[in-house]
Amino acid sequence: MYRHTTNIGVIFVFLLVYTASGSRYFQAGVPLNYAKAFGRRLRSVREAAGLTQERVAERAHTDAKYMSALENGRSSPTLDTIMALAKALNVRADDLILLEGEDADARALRKRIETSLDGCNEEQLRRIYRLIRDVVEP
Repeated sequence: MYRHTTNIGVIFVFLLVYTASGSRYFQAGVPLNYAKAFGRRLRSVREAAGLTQERVAERAHTDAKYMSALENGRSSPTLDTIMALAKALNVRADDLILLEGEDADARALRKRIETSLDGCNEEQLRRIYRLIRDVVEP
């Protein structure tokens, strides 16, 4: 019979190292709220696709109230829901669960950049352009 034992000291060191290092799983020593992180990610992908909560809910065969609860971190999705949302948004499921803002491909990154730029004023756009120019041009 297999017996699982846990060394509490190893777990404590693990938590201490991750907390001190600012790991993506801990922020300021507090575990990441996965429901809220998923909700922020879902909203970002949905907005980048230019879709309303109602439209995504319709495509995913759910309702807009549930979409709102997901995006606000009040509900956690099942695997079936994640798959349905990915199909409705025309993205891969892992695009929805990359919780640290890491995008898997250039297309998704371009959409996120465009969405971020929408709220910028003229001066902010100038500064952003200078930063991009400094990075892209030799």
